[in-house]
Amino acid sequence: MKSLLIVLGLLVFSFTAKSQCTVTIIPEGTDTMCIGSYILLHTNTSFQNSTSVIDQEQTNYNGGMSALTGTDRSEFQTFVAGITGTLLQIDMGFFNYISGVGVVNLYAGNGITGTLLNTQNVNVNCPSGNCMITFFENTSITAGTAYTFQFIPGAGMPYPYGVQVQNPGTYGDGELFITDPSGTYATGMDMVFKTYVGASDSLTYLWSNGSTDSTILANGESVYAVTVTGSSCTAVDSVNITVINLDTAATISGNTITAVQSNANYQWVNCDDDFSDISGATNQNFTASSNGNYAVEISQYGCNITTSCYEIEGIGISEIVLISSFEIYPNPADGNILIKNSEEFFNTFYLKIENVFGQIIFDRNLNNDKEIIDISFLTAGTYIVSVQNNFEKSIKKLIVR
Repeated sequence: MKSLLIVLGLLVFSFTAKSQCTVTIIPEGTDTMCIGSYILLHTNTSFQNSTSVIDQEQTNYNGGMSALTGTDRSEFQTFVAGITGTLLQIDMGFFNYISGVGVVNLYAGNGITGTLLNTQNVNVNCPSGNCMITFFENTSITAGTAYTFQFIPGAGMPYPYGVQVQNPGTYGDGELFITDPSGTYATGMDMVFKTYVGASDSLTYLWSNGSTDSTILANGESVYAVTVTGSSCTAVDSVNITVINLDTAATISGNTITAVQSNANYQWVNCDDDFSDISGATNQNFTASSNGNYAVEISQYGCNITTSCYEIEGIGISEIVLISSFEIYPNPADGNILIKNSEEFFNTFYLKIENVFGQIIFDRNLNNDKEIIDISFLTAGTYIVSVQNNFEKSIKKLIVR
């Protein structure tokens, strides 16, 4: 027979107890989130109702099946419910030392091709000898209807591990099957098992933030704890949620912008060109070759954020001092400015104020060695002030606050 070894003989066994009430907080995804986002926290609860009764059982243990491990292998037992109610618990027989995990699936129908009613990750701990391991359920079942529970071995399960069986099987409402990479096979045996049916337990939830729902949204860095109370016992669990908060600040020195956030991935973009990527600009700092507005997209630990746009101006502007130089007072300025020359201006001198894009904002002829110009209409930024005639020209930068 495929994938199993039958050991016949009467075996003496003892049962090990398992906690009757458990709760585990399961984050949707990871326990780390980006600033401004949230994580949904689920509670996975297993509570045994004190009023449950044994419905189906097969406890004639006269042999052991050595089952092989692998997620493409499993054992499943079919049974027919005798009571209409809630299936609260399945006990399954194992033998020899086991400390591993697995998956228990519950299907409607005879076999594992029907509707999957419940699936859960489980621990299997058998310290020695023989153990009945309890797997809690909370699924409605109907008397006279066939169901199937399946065990799939996971990490830590021995190769092989032992499953308690009756050989040949005498349970009249089902049979033990195995699956392996080559298919599914009837064994002619029955698993050692019990099913318990009762009324579904009424559970109450109390989270550390005061919520009484079974799930909550975690939207900040904290330790989130939940206390679940049933009719017969209480269970507690907690989880630590970490928030990744990326720094969006930057510093400017000349025409170089440096992101404050370190140890991240960077992509600099041109804000004036619909935030298009700048080819090759993937360092923590960026040196602009032309005037404009620039930002950086920062990525770290799966979180992404784009900084504000930073203005670079004055590239290509140099001060040309020729025969007729002039001074601007004050500079920077935010109201009136004084244009002063070492000698008197004549009508042949022309003053022009341009923005960094070369657009003329203001112009006029100069007549004296001192001229007061009202610049209160200019917005904050850098401007180019030029004075020229037919023979010479002088240019200076003006900073408007």
